[in-house]
Amino acid sequence: MQHRKKIAHIQVIPHLTGVQQVSLDILSSLPDEYEKFIIFGGSYQVDDNFLKKFLDNNTTVLFIPSLKREIGFHDIAATKELYKLFKQYQFDIIHTNSTKPGVVARFAAKLARCPLVVHTVHGIAYHRFESLGKRIFYYAIEAFFSLFSDHLVSVNHFYLKYYPFIRYKTCIHNSVELNDISIALREDIRTLRLGYMARLDKQKDPLTLLKSVKYGIEHNYFSRDSLSVLIAGEGELSQGCRDYVADNKLDDVISFAGWVSDKQSFYNKIDVFCLPSIFEAFGLVFLEAARFNIPSISTDVEGIPEVVIDNETGLLVKPKDYKEMAKKIKRYIEDAELVKIHGNNARERMQKYFSKQDMLNKYNAIYEGR
Repeated sequence: MQHRKKIAHIQVIPHLTGVQQVSLDILSSLPDEYEKFIIFGGSYQVDDNFLKKFLDNNTTVLFIPSLKREIGFHDIAATKELYKLFKQYQFDIIHTNSTKPGVVARFAAKLARCPLVVHTVHGIAYHRFESLGKRIFYYAIEAFFSLFSDHLVSVNHFYLKYYPFIRYKTCIHNSVELNDISIALREDIRTLRLGYMARLDKQKDPLTLLKSVKYGIEHNYFSRDSLSVLIAGEGELSQGCRDYVADNKLDDVISFAGWVSDKQSFYNKIDVFCLPSIFEAFGLVFLEAARFNIPSISTDVEGIPEVVIDNETGLLVKPKDYKEMAKKIKRYIEDAELVKIHGNNARERMQKYFSKQDMLNKYNAIYEGR
């Protein structure tokens, strides 16, 4: 009987954001020759519908209670627990995703003598908005633990420059499924419907979007009647964002939807997508928006310019520049035809350069040693 390869993806948070979606896509595409697992941190609330997506694709879900996003002494316990798990299951392939699994799980995998350790860089901790001391510290850790992987994947070309010492490295852009969606017919755009969907935290920087709306109204870039903003997501800045809207009397322009599970409904309610991240490896949401012929307003940081092309598929600004963002919003409000042109360009570029099958083929080639 042919040996079935055992593969385990390691994540931290069991919520279906971009990183987890990529793991789901990869594991779902693997043939029956693979016995599939995904390992999450065990101290987070888990949605049954989220777990069902993996279980329906014959993927065993395991949890490590000490595997957490924050740095602490629990990382030692997480390394030990992962090592025991890897020895118990004798995985052929360990695929770590993002920073924390890239440290503890890669180290544990090599100690357990796993034949193939793959790591995908979905983001870096040593970005420009950290202090110099922290950047040096985080980079030193990342550089050291990169030596414990056999193949390193970056979701953008930008990050590859940080790994000149790694022999086997490549860029594999993320992707989304193009089919099985229904696009609502957009009539003449009189009120521009702007949408944000992401965590409400410092990285995604939703306050810059809120500030840009306030600034644009105060400086007569646009009127309250010409713009509506839908904020989807929750996070550490949830209350601060709601307070900002209330304090500045923007309730008639900006509304909050919380976490949304029906993404199709969300995208069919907006004309332009906006994400003001101060750092971002890729941004799967830009491709999701592009599926619906929706252009994006975002920032020219890290991997975003590889996904959103300024003045072609969207508009880019410097991070935290709410005044310039207000001007970009104004530009789309005043030119509905440009919204359509950039939206069509976004969809065409997604189809040409971000093929889901191409992404899956590249990961499969790494797993098969090709």
